[in-house]
Amino acid sequence: MLTNKNQIRLVSLTLATLLALPVPLGIFTGLYIWTSPYILLNSIIAQKSVVLFNLIGLIFLTMIIYKDRFYCQYICPAGIVCDAVSKFAEKKIKTRKFPSVSKSLLVISILLSIFGIPVLILLDPVNAFNAFFDAVHSGISTGTLLKTSGLLFILLINLFFPHAWCRKICPLGGLQFIITDIKQLFKRSGRSRKVTFSQTRRYLISGILGMGSGLLLPNILKAGHQPMLRPPGILPDNDLMLTCTRCGNCLKACPTNIIQPMTGFSNWMNILTPCISFSESYCLPECTHCGEVCPTGAIQKFTVQEKEQLFIGFADLKPEECLLTKNQECDRCLFYCDFDAIEIVPSLQYNALPEINKETCVGCGACEVVCPARAIVIEPIN
Repeated sequence: MLTNKNQIRLVSLTLATLLALPVPLGIFTGLYIWTSPYILLNSIIAQKSVVLFNLIGLIFLTMIIYKDRFYCQYICPAGIVCDAVSKFAEKKIKTRKFPSVSKSLLVISILLSIFGIPVLILLDPVNAFNAFFDAVHSGISTGTLLKTSGLLFILLINLFFPHAWCRKICPLGGLQFIITDIKQLFKRSGRSRKVTFSQTRRYLISGILGMGSGLLLPNILKAGHQPMLRPPGILPDNDLMLTCTRCGNCLKACPTNIIQPMTGFSNWMNILTPCISFSESYCLPECTHCGEVCPTGAIQKFTVQEKEQLFIGFADLKPEECLLTKNQECDRCLFYCDFDAIEIVPSLQYNALPEINKETCVGCGACEVVCPARAIVIEPIN
């Protein structure tokens, strides 16, 4: 019979899997990522803001303070799978030693977040677990193969070094170990643990590395500007590459499936970050899901009213392709524009022609998608 702990872990793994699948959950898509206290701390420190879903991570952070390594032992879906692989490996492979770096990674990541660079969130195991299921949503592609590699890499580590990820590497585990250390310092019993010189030295070195990286990384890792269509409310490229966890939440939450992972290697620093394709549909004016489900603020949360000032791109008309220039009636771009950015006006060269107001056009893509002649194309903002 399953113990209570095993029952909780089974429920947690099932729930995490269901929430990672591309089912129509709206703003609750990928909700399990918000349970990670590691992502909570990195995001709040880097973005200097709190959203409602952060309360989920705060609850689990409180539970960690109450019970040592609570998240690792009961909740983490990647940890549950890692334990299964490790138990198999222990029977087949001789256990090898692996250096402990989890606490150092946690200290470095927190310091980086203070500088607005929460790049080590990519190492969060819940994020890796969630991204693994992108293949179910997007099918097999270069992007999905790269996204699934995170969890596969973690499992491979445990195959050759049983339990090494959870106990030695994982920064989420490092957070829980450090909380345990702090609790021990405040205990007044005779069994109180003292901080050794080696521990102090390790924290000092980690702090120096974190601060140095925070000062140098923005100048070293420059993504460069490559014009492309991005979701509304997204950060500039240089900030995006260091903030986006490539979790896939925005892809799964998008009701029209226009958000895709960037797979071009010409700008490899922004690989797998979200971009937009209007090949099948467009960005709905009333939709705000991508900003609501982003756990790190890479896509800022916005309202429907604010979306009217968030520019994805601009509509570019090719007059020679327009049906009106060929004496055929058409006003589909005018009809489908929800931002009153298109007007059919008389033309000196042609009888009539669509005129696009660049001040009100947000580049939602509706006109491009509905144009039967493909005479309108949404171009990125330079």
